[in-house]
Amino acid sequence: MTVILCFGNRGLPDDATALELGRSLHVTGVTFIPCSSPEVITDYLDEDLYVMDVAQGVAEVTLVTDPSRIQPPPTVTAHDMDPGFFVRLVERLYGVAVPIIALPMGMETDVVKEQLLRLIATLPAGSGRSRRSRGRRP
Repeated sequence: MTVILCFGNRGLPDDATALELGRSLHVTGVTFIPCSSPEVITDYLDEDLYVMDVAQGVAEVTLVTDPSRIQPPPTVTAHDMDPGFFVRLVERLYGVAVPIIALPMGMETDVVKEQLLRLIATLPAGSGRSRRSRGRRP
């Protein structure tokens, strides 16, 4: 089963797309989980895991497999840490690479949905993360 953790801020329309899609999409073999806190990523490391969030600077729905490509926003407190920060942290601490599905900020939700469904259809089973050792829970 593929798990896609959906992040965003419902209070900011440009940042709510992943949450909206996570609540409305139904795809066989995929579980969408709307999340409000990025530390839940560690709860799903034994799954075929992806993180989905909006990102500035992408023109279309994009699968990011190299977390170093994600430019972190400025952080002042722990509340400012985004899912990209936790993806990079998980990779360093646990040796687990979690791909990010980056959604374009400001694009019409219907267009994002269409692109997202095309991307999901191309994901091979088991490609969501590279486990260092199967069954090992942090």
